[in-house]
Amino acid sequence: MSKNEGGKKFDGNKPDSTLIPVEFIIQVSKVLGFGAGKYGKHNFRDGLNYTRLLSSIKRHIDLEIAGVETDKDSGMPHWALAGSAIAMYAFMKTHRPELDDRYKYTDEEKNVLEEMMYSDSDEKKEDITVAESTEESDNYGQYLHNEELRKSYNESMKELLEETIDSNDNELGL
Repeated sequence: MSKNEGGKKFDGNKPDSTLIPVEFIIQVSKVLGFGAGKYGKHNFRDGLNYTRLLSSIKRHIDLEIAGVETDKDSGMPHWALAGSAIAMYAFMKTHRPELDDRYKYTDEEKNVLEEMMYSDSDEKKEDITVAESTEESDNYGQYLHNEELRKSYNESMKELLEETIDSNDNELGL
């Protein structure tokens, strides 16, 4: 309790919505307002299949990743459209479980997917193989987790590459 507060309020275990960036709230509210004008206020509460919302989220995130800033139909940011679809999805997950039309993976399939997602990628395994054949192999694990080592290693590799290019240029008379 601060010096100025005299009253008590027991809300320590309640969510702190002030942690949500106001920029997010404003843009998602604009998108939901646009949708309300097009489809009717709170129309989504009547129900939307999960995959419909997930497809929308994925589409807008994919376009955002690709650097497409605004949706050509609404003129709104793709991240905000994805955010509004996530808000609607949260509503469906909480209040409309009967609209869950996602493919039902078995527990074994889910485990395989998690292993695929969170295990070292082939690229990392390839990097480790390359590192094991170099003088830096003893430090490679540290390299992966230490920004200074990564910068130093990358700088060394850049210098080596530049020296190789210069050497090749000299041999070719360029």
